[in-house]
This record gives sequence, C-alpha cells and structure tokens, in this order.
Amino acid sequence: MLDIHRKNTLKKSFYFLRPGTNLLVERSNEFKSLAYYVGWMPDEFLILKPSSRSDFNVRYPLDEQLIVRYLIANLLYSLEARVLYTIIEPAQFIFLEQPKRVEVLTLRKYERTGCLISAKVNIQSRSFDGIIIDISNYGMKIILEGDRTIVANWDRDMEIEIKISMLGYDKNMSVTGIVCRVGFYSDTPVLGIRFLDAHQSGLKEIDCFFEEKLSCLR
Repeated sequence: MLDIHRKNTLKKSFYFLRPGTNLLVERSNEFKSLAYYVGWMPDEFLILKPSSRSDFNVRYPLDEQLIVRYLIANLLYSLEARVLYTIIEPAQFIFLEQPKRVEVLTLRKYERTGCLISAKVNIQSRSFDGIIIDISNYGMKIILEGDRTIVANWDRDMEIEIKISMLGYDKNMSVTGIVCRVGFYSDTPVLGIRFLDAHQSGLKEIDCFFEEKLSCLR
C-alpha cells in the first residue's frame, strides 16, 4: 500500500510540472546546482537540463544517485533517481531513471496540508514502517505498513515516537506525540497523532530543512 501511494503521488506531481521549472539537484552532499525540467516518459525516465555547462561529466557521472527537488504550490517535492545517460551536443541533457522514492514536505504553518515523508514508528516496544501524509503545527497523520491486526489492542492517548528520514539528510529527526485517532484506509491503519510539544527540536529541524531547500529554488 505504501509503495502504491508513493507511485501515485509521484505521477500526480509530474502532471503539474512545466518545461523550464527550476530544479535543485544534489549529489552525496558534495554539491548543489540548479537545473531545468524538460520532460518525463512515464515509467521510463526523467529529463533535466543543467543550468550551467561547467564540469558536466564530473557533476553527473553515469549510475550516480541524484536527489532532485522542486516546488509546486508551497509543496517541496524530493525524489531520488539514478543517472541513466547524458547528452552533451547539441545541448546538455540528463536522463534519470524512473524515481523509486519520493517525498513531499510543506511548512507546518500551512495547516493540514498533505505531504509524503518516510518514517519509522515506535510504540509499545514495537517498530513499524510508515509514511506521513499530513503534518501541521499540532499533529500529523501517518499510514502504517501492515493491516488492522497490528493496531488491534491500541488505545487512544498512547505515546508514540516517529523517526523521520529525509532524502539527502543524514540524521533522523525524531518527534513524539499521542495517538488521538486510529482509522483505516481500506485495511491499512492510519493514525492521527497529536504532538506532545509543538516546539520540539525535531519539528524545528523539519522546518529548517524545508526553508533551506526553498531558498535555493526561489
């Protein structure tokens, strides 16, 4: 279910991209550069055009994993993809494989805005994979990997820890909260979480991460 949600989110975002959209390209924390969106062949490849011709082969070696970020309506999309091949003449183009991972982030001041962020959920000495699909100043909504049996004995007001892993960010950001709602999407558990502290350091790190990438794209 999580993989299907990621794939649908990625396809939806590409429909809003227009040729010439600014992209921020990162590689192994070694450099950041701007590129322009050219096009997308569904389930095959993504095409970018670097904004500069300098060090083209050095910056974009074949098979290298790149992180590409772009902004659509206050949502920061981040995807990871491998360089398939490049073209130098008559113009420089980068062909990336179909991305397998995508994240969506927004400033938490935009209340109840959708996102897509990978996370690890720790509760009652157990750990689950999940994706955050909604985050605000006061809480979040997260889909868990599994079926309704994993939450059969869960109660409201149980304390929960969410460790967030962002593309291109080496350390995990941890936030704590209380389970305020347990629902289901088909048979997949969806948790409503209320933060214990709206000013905890993990949330501030998320905002700083977003603002940094936003400043590069605007």
